[in-house]
Amino acid sequence: MRKSKILKLSDVVQEYLKENHIDNRLKEADLVSSWETIMGRTIALSTSKIYIHNRILFIYLRSSVIRQELFMMREQIRQSLNQHVGGDVIDEVILR
Repeated sequence: MRKSKILKLSDVVQEYLKENHIDNRLKEADLVSSWETIMGRTIALSTSKIYIHNRILFIYLRSSVIRQELFMMREQIRQSLNQHVGGDVIDEVILR
């Protein structure tokens, strides 16, 4: 008699995403769509564009004052964003 191995569906899906290199792209999309939740409404309203390319987060801001404040907090922002998505998705933050 053969014993079948029972797996949780969530584990199977996670493994599939990792094997096909889709998991980081989903985390990137989650990060961008959660920008307001993570950073707050004031910063989100001052952000004109946000995207990730080659593990670098590019943030375009309308306010030079907020840009300067965020510039000093780049490492904290990177850590918070990576923690939010549960993995190292962002290596660097560029403010423009």
